[in-house]
Amino acid sequence: MRRAAVGLVLLVAVATSGDLRRARTADLESDRWEPAIRGFEAQVHRSLPGTRIVFVAIKPSISRWKLVDTMRRANELIRAVAEKHPRLDYVDVDAPMIGSDGKPRPELFRQDGLHLNAKGYQLWSKLVRPFLKLPSEAGSGPQQR
Repeated sequence: MRRAAVGLVLLVAVATSGDLRRARTADLESDRWEPAIRGFEAQVHRSLPGTRIVFVAIKPSISRWKLVDTMRRANELIRAVAEKHPRLDYVDVDAPMIGSDGKPRPELFRQDGLHLNAKGYQLWSKLVRPFLKLPSEAGSGPQQR
C-alpha cells in the first residue's frame, strides 16, 4: 500500500517580547527585517510549497511594557511584509489587548504581568481562529490587512 505524503498547509509563527529583549535598533530596520521574513518564507515554501504562514503579532504585556515601541516597530514590519504576499497573513493581537488607558489590560494576564491567563487566551483564540481555516475549507481564512 502506498502512502501519500501530506505537506503542511498552515504554519502559525508567534514571536514574543522575549525575542526583542536584546534587539538593537539596527535589527529592526526594514531593509534587514524584510529579507529575514522573506528568507523564512522561502525556506518554508521550499520544503512545503503552498503552505500559508500566519504571523501573530507580538503581544503587549505589563511586565515588558518598556519594550512597547520596539514591539510595535517589529509588528509594523511584519505586517508590511505580510501585506505584500498572498501566502502570508498577519493577526493583530496588540490593539485588542490595550485598555482605554493605552496600556495592556490587566485582566488578561497572570500575576506575573507577562503570561496570559484563561481570559487572555480566550481573546487570542477569538482573534487567531479565523486565520486557521485550511485551504480545503470555504475560503482560505481572512487576510487581516
